[in-house]
Amino acid sequence: KELQVAHPRNVLKKFSIEYWDDIEYFKNRNVMEAKFFVDAHFFIKLFNPKNVLDAGCGMGQRVLALRSFGVEAFGFDKSRFAVMHTPFAISDFLKQGDVVSGIPFEQDFGLIIAYDLLEHLKEEEIEPALLNLWGAGGKDSKWVFSVCFEKDPNFPLDKTHVTCWTREQWEKKLQDAGFITLPTPDGMPYAHQIIVCGRI
Repeated sequence: KELQVAHPRNVLKKFSIEYWDDIEYFKNRNVMEAKFFVDAHFFIKLFNPKNVLDAGCGMGQRVLALRSFGVEAFGFDKSRFAVMHTPFAISDFLKQGDVVSGIPFEQDFGLIIAYDLLEHLKEEEIEPALLNLWGAGGKDSKWVFSVCFEKDPNFPLDKTHVTCWTREQWEKKLQDAGFITLPTPDGMPYAHQIIVCGRI
């Protein structure tokens, strides 16, 4: 599979759909990192959601963590490998799906999280992805995006990062899609890369 990699500021990287099914991206991931349970704790403490959708859920670590705290959580990911090879007893709550094409769940969610997802999309995919995520919630829902911004030293370290924008650029794109940006709650893990949103 060919991967065309340019300078991190060049958003013209090209990935084939097969790349996202490649075990290379997921096989070395630590599936039981404590950070997922820390995230889940903060989601519950800060937002008290009735249900949660994890967009770009990978192998479902945050879904597992949230469900271990009693929250009705679901997730989807573009990678067939990740969703089909989750080591957890949560396969019934995960689906394969591409955020650019649509959300593979029909209900509205009180909290929608998208961690390390948006920067993996090409520029022309951002708008449809955001509109689909916007549609996954209701007027009282909250969205939490974790994005690797331009100038973040980690951006060039991940070969799957595609769109390299500043925080201001991402916030403008979110606002154009119908979101309103909200203050990041105190104590939020990874606050430097978090954007919290409501819906207009």
